[in-house]
Amino acid sequence: MKRLLVLVALLAVAFGLGQNHNSGGQAQAQPPAQDPPCGSIDNSGVSAENTTGFPQVLQKPEDRADVLDLLLAKIWFYYLDPGFEGKDWEKVSAQYKAQALQARSERAYYDAMRGLVNELDGVFLSATQLEAQSKLSQARAGLSGIGTLISSTDPRDGLTVRWVLPNSPAARAGIKARDRILAVNGRDCPSTDRIRGPEGSTITLSVKSPGQPPRDVTVQRARVNYPETILEARRLEANPQVGYLWVSELGEEQMPAALEKALTELTSSTPLKGLVLDLRGTGGSGMRTMRYLLGHFISGVKYGFEGPEFYERRNIPARKPDLSQIPLVVLVDRGTTGSANMSAAILQTRPNTTLVGEKTGGGNRYYQGHELPDGSVFFIAQGRFVLPGEKPMESEQVTPNVLISQDWLEFAEADDPYIKAALEQVK
Repeated sequence: MKRLLVLVALLAVAFGLGQNHNSGGQAQAQPPAQDPPCGSIDNSGVSAENTTGFPQVLQKPEDRADVLDLLLAKIWFYYLDPGFEGKDWEKVSAQYKAQALQARSERAYYDAMRGLVNELDGVFLSATQLEAQSKLSQARAGLSGIGTLISSTDPRDGLTVRWVLPNSPAARAGIKARDRILAVNGRDCPSTDRIRGPEGSTITLSVKSPGQPPRDVTVQRARVNYPETILEARRLEANPQVGYLWVSELGEEQMPAALEKALTELTSSTPLKGLVLDLRGTGGSGMRTMRYLLGHFISGVKYGFEGPEFYERRNIPARKPDLSQIPLVVLVDRGTTGSANMSAAILQTRPNTTLVGEKTGGGNRYYQGHELPDGSVFFIAQGRFVLPGEKPMESEQVTPNVLISQDWLEFAEADDPYIKAALEQVK
């Protein structure tokens, strides 16, 4: 299930199925009449599938059988584990195949195919679902927001504000990074969809700052223009000889150039004694961004992916400024997933590097998408991550060198136990 949640998050970015921040623009859509249960996954795309019949491309039983057989053949051929994670795959696939061929509606047919792919922690998206999710994404894009970047977190614990756009509605209302939004207009289990709304309208947020009791904050929604990349590079107040770099997500095409500019400015004055790379809550599926981030700290080594029908190796190119010789501390937590998780695993092999925090959320597989004749798409794991030195990354999670069990979001930066531990490492 953990792999699936990580993959869903990555696909959400790839397909525009969701956003981590509250976008600006004119409102066109109305909020739903009834909110989904706390922690539930948006099911609007699945619900759009027909429950009484089939679309034109699936009218004939033989057409449905052909699509299903192609799905099964691709899984047999491409899935990274020939042993199918110890499952009796012939039995499992036969059960889902019978369910699909007996289906009397699009929804029932795709439910069987979706269940089959989910058995391997993959994702199945029908053409109807893709279209519905695209319309949902467009409706969301037409709503105004408050100017925050929200980290992935359990909604039952509130939404974590990771970054606030300067001079945004949130900033003017006194909302800061590390705050948690506990409720929206009195409703527990907040979501970014509830925060979005018509331009000029107001919402009341229950906000909790580290070490402080919750407070109500009224914010007026507005059009918000976000920068192309969101990162932070500065020197730590507790020790100006130590640099601090936070990257919001390893998936943006503009990130490599932004990283080079930020690190150049960071190192342009006095030399750094060490650097803290903060990957807490960082995810993404950007392999190019990952390579260029790593190139500032380690180079001349290769990583890759491999599976039965998949083999790839990539070299990490050296990048300026060259920070390969300075002590490095990487902060990770359960929100460190995808390419950020793989970055942490690679950096842990680097000399003079320490990982601090809790076990990561995971991610050590390469997922490939396959389109079927009916327009549906499914993603399955085809390769497992291989670390420098040709060492397979067997475990999804990365275990830090220095384990910390405290929730860092309960602390202001000056008291952050992760940063305190990091400073101890670069004394």
